Amino acid sequence: MNLFAVGSLIVGISGAIEALIMFVKGNAKKHYLWGLLCITTMVWGLGGYKIALASDPNVAIFWWQISYIGVIFIPIFLIHFTYEFVELSRKWDILVYYLFGLFFFKRQLV
Repeated sequence: MNLFAVGSLIVGISGAIEALIMFVKGNAKKHYLWGLLCITTMVWGLGGYKIALASDPNVAIFWWQISYIGVIFIPIFLIHFTYEFVELSRKWDILVYYLFGLFFFKRQLV
């Protein structure tokens, strides 16, 4: 196991633990948004871990695509969480961010 695999595994596990804490103990919208951010971070981290362990290039490319789903949505959930945390009500901005995310997600599937 190389250093990239270890680092990615740590990111994935810590994202999963923090998401679990947010969904169990959270009681506000910002807690659930942070939990979603942690889930996308977990997807990115665990995808990176599987990339690091892949011996076949096709398997690595598959996990790269899975990992990229997390990469697409990390900034969107971060922006949405930040707007919620500072109590900024800009629903149209958030909608545009999600539409961009869905656009890139759809392009990722092709």
